[in-house]
Amino acid sequence: MKQLRVMLLGCGTVGSGVYKTIKQNGELLKERLGLDVSVQSVLVLNADKKRPLPGIEPLLTTQFREDLLDETDVVVEVMGGVEPAITYITAAMRKGCHVVTANKELLAKHGLALEKEAREHGVELLYEGSVGGGIPLIGVLQHFLKVNRVTRLSGILNGTTNYILTQMARDGRSFADVLAEAQACGYAEADPTSDVEGYDAMYKLAILARLAFGIDAPLRDITREGITAITLEEIRLAQKLGYTVKLLANAELRRGEAPTLGVQLTLVADGHPLAAVNDVYNALHVEGDIVQDVTLIGQGAGELPTASAVVEDIANVGRMATRARTPVFTLPKPMAEGERERPLTYVGLKGAGVIDGKKVTAVRSALTQVALGVQNVQVVQGEGFAWVGFVCTEWDEQRLAQLLSAKKLPLQVLAHTVRPCLGEAVQAEAHVLATAVN
Repeated sequence: MKQLRVMLLGCGTVGSGVYKTIKQNGELLKERLGLDVSVQSVLVLNADKKRPLPGIEPLLTTQFREDLLDETDVVVEVMGGVEPAITYITAAMRKGCHVVTANKELLAKHGLALEKEAREHGVELLYEGSVGGGIPLIGVLQHFLKVNRVTRLSGILNGTTNYILTQMARDGRSFADVLAEAQACGYAEADPTSDVEGYDAMYKLAILARLAFGIDAPLRDITREGITAITLEEIRLAQKLGYTVKLLANAELRRGEAPTLGVQLTLVADGHPLAAVNDVYNALHVEGDIVQDVTLIGQGAGELPTASAVVEDIANVGRMATRARTPVFTLPKPMAEGERERPLTYVGLKGAGVIDGKKVTAVRSALTQVALGVQNVQVVQGEGFAWVGFVCTEWDEQRLAQLLSAKKLPLQVLAHTVRPCLGEAVQAEAHVLATAVN
């Protein structure tokens, strides 16, 4: 029976789950795979802290000791952050240890260098737990879509933001109210910046794009938007247009060029699989030239779902060949005006006062005159203002800017938003505009 001796770096939420899973399902690994997996040492900050993990006390250490690597086959890093994690796992690889990590920030910033280090020392670097928790997103891209040219990835990759947007849409509650509840439930950190400002999803998108497209995208080149600016009126407006608002991580390959990457609030058509992914669940929608499309949905975080992915990686050491890296290229320059593809785009205008059907017709006419093809329009009335939402088939940001600067729209515009749409809503044209006023 093959032995795999594990050094665990970190024993927080995920680390505790890894330890529990190895103890609980160790016999299963022996029966199914002929693997005897055991934890040999556990690096922690405080060895005196009480942990409800039977048998762990003798394994605890507060110092990273390279001599322990001589008795280690796999180093599992679940500390988080860049340092000292990168120092420790680099030392481990140079000692001939395989590495399993769930560290999305580290992989997004230094993944290519770490993969090179692993190849040079003949070890494996596995990181299923870094994206999507218990959903096998990495494995699918690495091992089960080899014959496909992936053309697009669209993902709900952050459970905190998905929970907040779900609750706002379902119950009509404010962002601040739902965020406070998410923090109380443990779905959001005390400092939620990484989640609500889109950094967490951006890190995960960088990892997925490297696997799907073979690019090493600098994080500064990835468009990033959070959810703090979303309002209830916009969410209601999207619902009336036949869409659900989600924070999507999106990577799209256009006509063989380098992909465009972004994390943005997106209107997802209600018939699209991602529209029904709610609360803390994550999902990834993959489009390929042969498979057409595949959607994977599951729990994207938490002690046991993420531990499941980590321990699966431990079990797969030496069993599944890693996918060869494809050539790395940079992100593209913007296409010229005549080359741009024109997907559906949502344009929201916040106007002062009451906006009736007559005024909406006039606004639509003004947009159409500057070649913004309007597919559908709806209105949500607030107190002293209203939001008018248009789904446009022809989008030109410069022309809208010209209209706004010249004040040629027949309403006082207090604010405006522009968001991409994923999919086309199945909804009849709102031709009786007066009935759209709420």
